[in-house]
Amino acid sequence: MDTLIETLRQLDPANDAHWTQNGLPRLDVLSASIGSDVTRNDVAAAAPSFRRDHLELPAPVEPEPEAPTNADMAEDVAATRALLEQQLSGVRVQIENCRGDVERIKQRQSEFEDEEIRISTLLQEKYPELSPGERMKRHVQRQHEYRVAAAKKAESAGQQVGAPSPLDKALAARPRPYQQVVTQPAPGPVTPRT
Repeated sequence: MDTLIETLRQLDPANDAHWTQNGLPRLDVLSASIGSDVTRNDVAAAAPSFRRDHLELPAPVEPEPEAPTNADMAEDVAATRALLEQQLSGVRVQIENCRGDVERIKQRQSEFEDEEIRISTLLQEKYPELSPGERMKRHVQRQHEYRVAAAKKAESAGQQVGAPSPLDKALAARPRPYQQVVTQPAPGPVTPRT
C-alpha cells in the first residue's frame, strides 16, 4: 500500500495522461509505475478521497519502534552511568581546583590586611592626628627653627643678623599716602573738677 501512495504522490494534476475524465487516477499509469496490476478498490482503500482536484493523501504511517530488549537497556544504563561518573569526576576536580584557588586568595587577602595594618601604624607614628592647637604649636616651632637656621647661614656669610634687607629698607623709605600723621596735644597735669 505504501508503494501505491508514493505512486499517487508522483501524479501531476496538470498532466491529462495521469487522470480519467472523472478526475480519478488512471489505473494503467499506476500499474505501469508499480509493476503490478492496480484496481480501483486498491486506490479507494489507500486514498479514499484522492482526486485530481483533491490531492490529499493520508500521512505516511511511521513504523512502530521496536521495544528495547533488556540487553539494550542494560547497555544504555551502563553507558549513561559511565558518562555521569565521568562528568562527576570532572566536577570534583574543578571543585578541588576552586578550593585551592580560594585558599590562595585567602592567603593573599591576609597578606594585604597585614600590610594595611603595618602601613596604617607607620602613618600614625610619622603623621599623628593633631588637634588644631598642636598643629599651630608645631608650625610656630618649625618657623622658629627655620629662622634660627637662616640667621646662622647669614652670620656665616658675614651679614649682620637681624639687620633689614635692602628690600625692607626700600619699602620703609617710600612715602605711604594712606598714613596720616595725627598730632595730639601733650597731656598736661590733670586738675580735679570741683
